Amino acid sequence: MWRGAPAAGWLLLGCLLSGPACRNTVPSPASLVDEGVLADLATPDVNRTPDGHGTPDDKGAPDRGDATTRGWRVVTPPAAAHLAAVWGSRRDDVWAVGDQGAIFHYDGKAWKSWPAVTSAALNGVWGVSDKRAWAVGAGGATITFNSGSWSVISSPVTTDLLAVWAGSSSDIWAVGSGGAILHHNGSSWSSTASPTTKDLVAVWGSSSGDVWAAGATGILLRHQGSGPWQTFSSPTQSALKGMWGRSAQHVWCVGADGAVLFYNGGSWSEKIAPGGAVLRAAAGDPAGGPIWIAGANGALIGYDGTTFTTGPLLVTATLRGAWGASGGEIWIVGNVGAMLHYLP
Repeated sequence: MWRGAPAAGWLLLGCLLSGPACRNTVPSPASLVDEGVLADLATPDVNRTPDGHGTPDDKGAPDRGDATTRGWRVVTPPAAAHLAAVWGSRRDDVWAVGDQGAIFHYDGKAWKSWPAVTSAALNGVWGVSDKRAWAVGAGGATITFNSGSWSVISSPVTTDLLAVWAGSSSDIWAVGSGGAILHHNGSSWSSTASPTTKDLVAVWGSSSGDVWAAGATGILLRHQGSGPWQTFSSPTQSALKGMWGRSAQHVWCVGADGAVLFYNGGSWSEKIAPGGAVLRAAAGDPAGGPIWIAGANGALIGYDGTTFTTGPLLVTATLRGAWGASGGEIWIVGNVGAMLHYLP
Protein backbone atom coordinates (compact mmCIF):
# COMPACT_ATOMS: atom_id res chain seq x y z
CA MET A 1 0.00 0.00 0.00
CA TRP A 2 1.08 3.58 -0.62
CA ARG A 3 2.15 5.47 2.48
CA GLY A 4 0.28 8.60 1.44
CA ALA A 5 -1.64 9.64 -1.66
CA PRO A 6 -2.02 6.93 -4.37
CA ALA A 7 -0.70 7.28 -7.89
CA ALA A 8 -1.99 5.30 -10.85
CA GLY A 9 -1.23 4.66 -14.48
CA TRP A 10 2.46 3.97 -14.25
CA LEU A 11 4.75 0.99 -14.34
CA LEU A 12 7.87 0.09 -12.44
CA LEU A 13 10.82 -2.02 -13.46
CA GLY A 14 13.83 -2.90 -11.29
CA CYS A 15 16.35 -4.94 -13.22
CA LEU A 16 20.01 -5.80 -12.91
CA LEU A 17 22.63 -6.64 -15.50
CA SER A 18 26.08 -8.24 -15.47
CA GLY A 19 28.84 -9.48 -17.70
CA PRO A 20 32.57 -10.01 -17.81
CA ALA A 21 33.38 -6.99 -19.97
CA CYS A 22 35.46 -4.61 -17.89
CA ARG A 23 38.21 -2.11 -18.54
CA ASN A 24 41.79 -3.08 -17.84
CA THR A 25 41.85 -0.55 -15.01
CA VAL A 26 38.80 -0.38 -12.76
CA PRO A 27 38.06 2.02 -9.90
CA SER A 28 39.40 1.17 -6.45
CA PRO A 29 37.37 -1.35 -4.39
CA ALA A 30 36.34 1.32 -1.89
CA SER A 31 34.67 3.36 -4.64
CA LEU A 32 32.80 0.38 -6.06
CA VAL A 33 30.99 -1.02 -3.02
CA ASP A 34 27.93 1.24 -3.20
CA GLU A 35 27.52 0.86 -6.96
CA GLY A 36 27.65 -2.94 -6.89
CA VAL A 37 30.61 -3.23 -9.28
CA LEU A 38 32.52 -5.78 -7.20
CA ALA A 39 29.53 -8.11 -7.07
CA ASP A 40 28.99 -7.70 -10.81
CA LEU A 41 32.58 -8.63 -11.64
CA ALA A 42 32.36 -11.75 -9.46
CA THR A 43 28.99 -12.97 -10.75
CA PRO A 44 28.82 -14.91 -14.03
CA ASP A 45 25.91 -14.19 -16.35
CA VAL A 46 24.38 -17.20 -18.03
CA ASN A 47 22.26 -14.96 -20.24
CA ARG A 48 25.20 -13.47 -22.13
CA THR A 49 26.71 -14.79 -25.33
CA PRO A 50 30.24 -16.34 -25.36
CA ASP A 51 31.79 -13.02 -26.36
CA GLY A 52 30.22 -11.41 -23.29
CA HIS A 53 28.13 -8.92 -25.24
CA GLY A 54 24.57 -10.09 -24.62
CA THR A 55 21.68 -11.33 -26.70
CA PRO A 56 22.58 -11.60 -30.43
CA ASP A 57 20.33 -10.27 -33.15
CA ASP A 58 18.65 -12.43 -35.79
CA LYS A 59 21.86 -12.62 -37.83
CA GLY A 60 23.83 -13.99 -34.91
CA ALA A 61 25.90 -10.82 -34.37
CA PRO A 62 25.81 -8.84 -31.12
CA ASP A 63 23.00 -6.28 -31.07
CA ARG A 64 24.46 -2.78 -31.20
CA GLY A 65 21.25 -0.76 -30.99
CA ASP A 66 19.60 -0.57 -34.42
CA ALA A 67 16.51 -2.75 -34.01
CA THR A 68 12.75 -2.72 -34.40
CA THR A 69 11.93 -5.64 -32.09
CA ARG A 70 9.32 -4.64 -29.52
CA GLY A 71 10.05 -5.12 -25.82
CA TRP A 72 13.35 -5.31 -23.94
CA ARG A 73 16.67 -6.44 -25.40
CA VAL A 74 20.33 -6.39 -24.40
CA VAL A 75 22.57 -4.10 -26.48
CA THR A 76 26.34 -4.28 -26.94
CA PRO A 77 28.27 -1.18 -25.82
CA PRO A 78 30.94 0.13 -28.21
CA ALA A 79 33.62 -0.39 -25.53
CA ALA A 80 33.92 -1.86 -22.04
CA ALA A 81 33.04 0.58 -19.25
CA HIS A 82 31.00 0.83 -16.08
CA LEU A 83 28.18 3.15 -17.20
CA ALA A 84 26.46 5.45 -14.72
CA ALA A 85 24.04 7.69 -16.61
CA VAL A 86 22.20 8.19 -19.89
CA TRP A 87 20.30 11.12 -21.44
CA GLY A 88 19.07 12.12 -24.88
CA SER A 89 17.59 15.12 -26.66
CA ARG A 90 15.59 12.72 -28.84
CA ARG A 91 15.63 9.03 -29.77
CA ASP A 92 18.49 9.43 -32.28
CA ASP A 93 20.68 11.61 -30.06
CA VAL A 94 21.50 9.80 -26.81
CA TRP A 95 24.56 10.08 -24.55
CA ALA A 96 25.85 7.60 -21.96
CA VAL A 97 28.77 8.24 -19.59
CA GLY A 98 30.80 6.20 -17.12
CA ASP A 99 34.14 5.32 -15.59
CA GLN A 100 37.50 6.66 -16.83
CA GLY A 101 35.67 9.47 -18.60
CA ALA A 102 33.83 7.10 -20.95
CA ILE A 103 31.46 8.86 -23.38
CA PHE A 104 29.21 6.92 -25.77
CA HIS A 105 26.75 8.33 -28.32
CA TYR A 106 23.76 6.74 -30.04
CA ASP A 107 22.58 8.14 -33.39
CA GLY A 108 19.43 6.04 -33.71
CA LYS A 109 21.31 3.18 -35.39
CA ALA A 110 24.41 2.36 -33.35
CA TRP A 111 26.38 3.35 -30.25
CA LYS A 112 29.86 4.79 -30.82
CA SER A 113 32.69 5.81 -28.47
CA TRP A 114 33.73 9.44 -28.25
CA PRO A 115 37.20 10.57 -27.17
CA ALA A 116 37.46 10.96 -23.40
CA VAL A 117 38.34 14.48 -22.21
CA THR A 118 38.84 13.46 -18.57
CA SER A 119 39.99 10.34 -16.75
CA ALA A 120 37.49 10.90 -13.95
CA ALA A 121 34.51 8.60 -13.53
CA LEU A 122 31.46 10.42 -14.91
CA ASN A 123 28.34 9.95 -12.80
CA GLY A 124 25.70 12.10 -14.47
CA VAL A 125 24.75 13.57 -17.84
CA TRP A 126 21.98 15.93 -18.98
CA GLY A 127 21.38 18.42 -21.75
CA VAL A 128 18.96 20.81 -23.36
CA SER A 129 19.42 20.08 -27.08
CA ASP A 130 21.51 18.10 -29.57
CA LYS A 131 24.11 20.85 -29.31
CA ARG A 132 24.38 21.42 -25.53
CA ALA A 133 24.91 18.91 -22.72
CA TRP A 134 26.86 18.59 -19.47
CA ALA A 135 28.36 15.71 -17.49
CA VAL A 136 29.75 15.61 -13.95
CA GLY A 137 31.83 13.15 -11.99
CA ALA A 138 34.45 12.18 -9.44
CA GLY A 139 36.69 14.82 -7.90
CA GLY A 140 34.40 17.64 -9.01
CA ALA A 141 34.88 16.88 -12.70
CA THR A 142 32.65 18.86 -15.06
CA ILE A 143 32.60 18.67 -18.85
CA THR A 144 30.35 20.17 -21.50
CA PHE A 145 29.26 19.35 -25.04
CA ASN A 146 29.01 22.44 -27.22
CA SER A 147 28.21 22.25 -30.94
CA GLY A 148 30.08 19.08 -31.75
CA SER A 149 32.73 18.44 -29.12
CA TRP A 150 33.20 17.74 -25.40
CA SER A 151 35.59 19.79 -23.28
CA VAL A 152 36.54 20.23 -19.62
CA ILE A 153 35.22 23.27 -17.77
CA SER A 154 36.47 24.64 -14.45
CA SER A 155 34.83 23.34 -11.28
CA PRO A 156 34.76 25.12 -7.90
CA VAL A 157 34.86 21.82 -5.92
CA THR A 158 36.93 18.66 -5.66
CA THR A 159 34.23 16.56 -4.01
CA ASP A 160 32.48 13.90 -6.10
CA LEU A 161 29.60 15.18 -8.19
CA LEU A 162 26.92 12.50 -8.57
CA ALA A 163 24.13 13.93 -10.74
CA VAL A 164 23.30 16.84 -13.04
CA TRP A 165 20.12 18.37 -14.49
CA ALA A 166 19.67 21.28 -16.91
CA GLY A 167 16.61 23.47 -17.32
CA SER A 168 18.26 25.67 -19.95
CA SER A 169 21.72 26.50 -21.25
CA SER A 170 22.01 29.10 -18.48
CA ASP A 171 20.47 27.10 -15.64
CA ILE A 172 22.25 23.83 -14.79
CA TRP A 173 22.34 22.16 -11.38
CA ALA A 174 24.77 19.52 -10.09
CA VAL A 175 24.75 17.75 -6.71
CA GLY A 176 27.19 15.49 -4.90
CA SER A 177 28.98 14.23 -1.83
CA GLY A 178 28.68 16.10 1.45
CA GLY A 179 25.58 17.95 0.30
CA ALA A 180 27.40 19.76 -2.50
CA ILE A 181 25.17 21.86 -4.77
CA LEU A 182 26.57 23.67 -7.82
CA HIS A 183 24.87 26.00 -10.30
CA HIS A 184 26.01 26.95 -13.80
CA ASN A 185 24.68 30.24 -15.17
CA GLY A 186 25.81 29.67 -18.74
CA SER A 187 29.26 31.08 -18.10
CA SER A 188 30.68 29.28 -15.06
CA TRP A 189 29.95 26.96 -12.15
CA SER A 190 29.53 28.30 -8.61
CA SER A 191 28.82 26.64 -5.26
CA THR A 192 25.38 27.21 -3.77
CA ALA A 193 24.42 27.13 -0.08
CA SER A 194 23.17 23.69 0.89
CA PRO A 195 20.95 22.89 3.89
CA THR A 196 22.59 19.47 4.35
CA THR A 197 25.95 17.73 4.57
CA LYS A 198 24.44 14.41 3.51
CA ASP A 199 25.36 12.99 0.11
CA LEU A 200 23.02 14.15 -2.65
CA VAL A 201 22.76 11.52 -5.39
CA ALA A 202 19.90 12.68 -7.64
CA VAL A 203 18.57 15.94 -9.08
CA TRP A 204 15.64 16.71 -11.39
CA GLY A 205 13.43 19.67 -12.15
CA SER A 206 10.12 20.30 -13.86
CA SER A 207 11.35 23.78 -14.78
CA SER A 208 14.12 26.21 -13.91
CA GLY A 209 11.99 27.46 -11.04
CA ASP A 210 11.21 24.09 -9.48
CA VAL A 211 14.11 21.67 -8.86
CA TRP A 212 14.41 18.65 -6.53
CA ALA A 213 17.44 16.86 -5.07
CA ALA A 214 17.57 13.62 -3.09
CA GLY A 215 20.08 11.41 -1.34
CA ALA A 216 21.25 9.72 1.85
CA THR A 217 18.76 8.71 4.57
CA GLY A 218 15.81 9.72 2.40
CA ILE A 219 16.65 13.41 2.34
CA LEU A 220 14.65 15.55 -0.10
CA LEU A 221 15.53 19.14 -1.00
CA ARG A 222 13.61 21.63 -3.13
CA HIS A 223 14.60 24.85 -4.88
CA GLN A 224 11.82 27.17 -6.07
CA GLY A 225 12.21 30.40 -7.97
CA SER A 226 15.07 32.54 -6.67
CA GLY A 227 14.75 31.18 -3.14
CA PRO A 228 17.26 29.02 -1.25
CA TRP A 229 17.38 25.23 -1.26
CA GLN A 230 15.23 23.88 1.57
CA THR A 231 14.58 20.47 3.10
CA PHE A 232 11.22 18.88 2.26
CA SER A 233 9.26 16.34 4.28
CA SER A 234 10.23 12.80 3.23
CA PRO A 235 8.24 9.60 3.87
CA THR A 236 11.36 7.38 4.01
CA GLN A 237 14.70 6.93 5.75
CA SER A 238 16.03 4.77 2.91
CA ALA A 239 18.89 6.16 0.82
CA LEU A 240 17.48 7.67 -2.37
CA LYS A 241 19.39 6.97 -5.60
CA GLY A 242 17.46 8.21 -8.64
CA MET A 243 14.84 10.78 -9.61
CA TRP A 244 12.72 11.46 -12.69
CA GLY A 245 9.47 13.21 -13.48
CA ARG A 246 6.99 14.43 -16.07
CA SER A 247 5.77 17.64 -14.47
CA ALA A 248 5.62 19.53 -11.18
CA GLN A 249 2.77 17.19 -10.16
CA HIS A 250 4.35 13.90 -11.28
CA VAL A 251 7.81 13.20 -9.84
CA TRP A 252 9.30 9.82 -8.88
CA CYS A 253 12.26 9.01 -6.64
CA VAL A 254 13.69 5.54 -6.00
CA GLY A 255 16.24 4.08 -3.64
CA ALA A 256 17.40 1.42 -1.22
CA ASP A 257 15.11 -1.17 0.39
CA GLY A 258 12.81 -1.10 -2.65
CA ALA A 259 11.75 2.47 -1.90
CA VAL A 260 9.58 4.06 -4.59
CA LEU A 261 8.42 7.61 -3.85
CA PHE A 262 5.84 9.63 -5.77
CA TYR A 263 5.15 13.37 -5.57
CA ASN A 264 1.66 14.48 -6.58
CA GLY A 265 2.16 18.21 -6.41
CA GLY A 266 1.53 18.47 -2.68
CA SER A 267 3.34 15.70 -0.83
CA TRP A 268 5.52 12.63 -1.27
CA SER A 269 4.21 9.11 -0.66
CA GLU A 270 6.10 5.82 -0.54
CA LYS A 271 5.55 2.30 -1.77
CA ILE A 272 7.90 -0.64 -1.21
CA ALA A 273 8.65 -2.78 -4.26
CA PRO A 274 8.66 -6.54 -3.54
CA GLY A 275 12.09 -7.98 -2.88
CA GLY A 276 13.46 -4.77 -1.37
CA ALA A 277 16.18 -4.28 -4.02
CA VAL A 278 18.31 -1.16 -4.24
CA LEU A 279 16.59 0.84 -7.01
CA ARG A 280 18.74 3.40 -8.80
CA ALA A 281 17.03 4.99 -11.80
CA ALA A 282 13.60 5.71 -13.26
CA ALA A 283 12.33 6.86 -16.66
CA GLY A 284 9.33 6.73 -18.94
CA ASP A 285 7.59 8.47 -21.82
CA PRO A 286 7.50 12.19 -20.92
CA ALA A 287 3.94 12.34 -22.28
CA GLY A 288 2.55 9.69 -19.93
CA GLY A 289 2.00 5.97 -19.47
CA PRO A 290 4.20 3.47 -17.66
CA ILE A 291 7.57 4.23 -16.15
CA TRP A 292 10.47 1.86 -15.65
CA ILE A 293 12.81 1.59 -12.68
CA ALA A 294 16.23 -0.06 -12.77
CA GLY A 295 18.41 -1.27 -9.92
CA ALA A 296 20.26 -4.08 -8.21
CA ASN A 297 19.99 -7.77 -7.34
CA GLY A 298 18.40 -8.86 -10.60
CA ALA A 299 14.95 -7.53 -9.66
CA LEU A 300 12.49 -7.06 -12.51
CA ILE A 301 9.21 -5.65 -11.24
CA GLY A 302 6.23 -4.27 -13.12
CA TYR A 303 3.43 -2.10 -11.77
CA ASP A 304 0.27 -1.35 -13.71
CA GLY A 305 -1.28 1.09 -11.24
CA THR A 306 -2.92 -1.73 -9.28
CA THR A 307 -0.52 -4.59 -8.53
CA PHE A 308 3.17 -5.41 -8.70
CA THR A 309 4.31 -8.24 -10.98
CA THR A 310 7.71 -9.91 -11.21
CA GLY A 311 9.22 -9.86 -14.68
CA PRO A 312 11.89 -12.11 -16.21
CA LEU A 313 15.53 -11.88 -15.20
CA LEU A 314 17.21 -10.37 -18.26
CA VAL A 315 20.81 -10.12 -17.08
CA THR A 316 22.53 -9.47 -13.77
CA ALA A 317 24.57 -6.25 -13.20
CA THR A 318 23.71 -3.14 -11.24
CA LEU A 319 21.78 -0.75 -13.49
CA ARG A 320 22.41 2.89 -12.65
CA GLY A 321 20.92 5.21 -15.27
CA ALA A 322 17.72 5.46 -17.33
CA TRP A 323 16.24 7.80 -19.93
CA GLY A 324 12.91 7.76 -21.76
CA ALA A 325 12.10 9.23 -25.18
CA SER A 326 8.75 10.44 -26.47
CA GLY A 327 6.78 7.42 -27.59
CA GLY A 328 7.93 5.22 -24.73
CA GLU A 329 11.39 4.14 -25.93
CA ILE A 330 13.72 3.54 -22.94
CA TRP A 331 17.48 3.21 -22.48
CA ILE A 332 18.99 1.81 -19.28
CA VAL A 333 22.73 1.58 -18.55
CA GLY A 334 24.87 0.14 -15.78
CA ASN A 335 28.01 -1.59 -14.61
CA VAL A 336 30.30 -3.68 -16.85
CA GLY A 337 28.89 -2.09 -19.99
CA ALA A 338 25.27 -2.95 -19.26
CA MET A 339 22.84 -1.56 -21.84
CA LEU A 340 19.13 -2.35 -22.12
CA HIS A 341 16.82 -0.97 -24.79
CA TYR A 342 13.01 -0.98 -24.76
CA LEU A 343 10.63 -0.38 -27.67
CA PRO A 344 6.93 -0.31 -26.71
